[in-house]
Order: sequence, then C-alpha cells, then structure tokens
Amino acid sequence: MDSDEYVSSDIITKGEYEQYNVKIMIQYMKRFPNAVFLDLGAFVGSFSIAIAALEYKVVAVECLKSSVKRLYASMKEAGVSDRMSIIHNVISDKRKPVVIETEPGNMGLTYVDLRKSESKEIVESIVLDDLLEIFQFKHVIIKMDVHRFEDMVLNGAYKFFKKLMLKQC
Repeated sequence: MDSDEYVSSDIITKGEYEQYNVKIMIQYMKRFPNAVFLDLGAFVGSFSIAIAALEYKVVAVECLKSSVKRLYASMKEAGVSDRMSIIHNVISDKRKPVVIETEPGNMGLTYVDLRKSESKEIVESIVLDDLLEIFQFKHVIIKMDVHRFEDMVLNGAYKFFKKLMLKQC
C-alpha cells in the first residue's frame, strides 16, 4: 500500500502542498502567459493542477504509477483535462527501463534506483528531447523535482534546449 506522511498531511491540514513554491511558479507563468508549464516530477500535481486551473497549458511528467493515477483523477476533478497532459515515464539521458523506488512513508520521495531489481516498479525512461516530437513548445517554464537525477535529465535535453534557445534569439 502506498503511504505518505508528509505531502498528505500538508494537503489535509493546509489544503495544499508547497504553497510558497507554487505561488512563485504562478508568478513566472503570469510573466510568460504563453509558456507551457513543464512539471518534471509532478507527483500528485500540486504545481500542475494549480497552474492548469489558471488556464495555462501544462505538461506533467511523473514516473510513479500510483502518483500518475492520483494526478489523472485530480486533473479530471479540477476540470483541466483540456489544457493538461500527463506523461508516465522517467526523464533521463537514455531510453531504457529503470527501477523506481520510494522512501517508506514518503511517496513524495520517489527516485530512480540504478540497480536492477525485479521486485520494484520498472518504468521506461525517455529523454527530454522526446517531448519535442509530441508537443510544440515555443516557451517553457520548467519545474524539476527528480531527486538526485537532475544531471541525467539535463544530459538528455540537448535538442530541447537548442530549439528553445534559438527561438529566443
């Protein structure tokens, strides 16, 4: 059973999670209203749902199957399905199956375990460049929460950043 002591308790007691950081991202979206909000490590959608509810386009990427289910249910409940897409993959520097691990009692602390294990959840990894084949990004604001895997994400983003940087010039 998936259990969570941290995020769930904040949502139950405060009605939200990471409210300060969500507000900062909303301020960025207000400055760049035509940007797509790219939520790498979306978890249950604290950022994605709030930003999509304000009429912005959102692409949420999440690796944990149970979190994707919760994110999808929240997206439907919030009525933002028309402006939000969910990708169930790990973002890395290579396309391959990877093992997903979570910290007991803290589903928000999900990470890629580079050791092979058949007893854990296995998810296909994609590279950030792959998203260029699916979405027509002109401007992007990225929130990345991929626990100790940021370098791998950025290493698989050469075309992604090259395309977006050229559009800025």
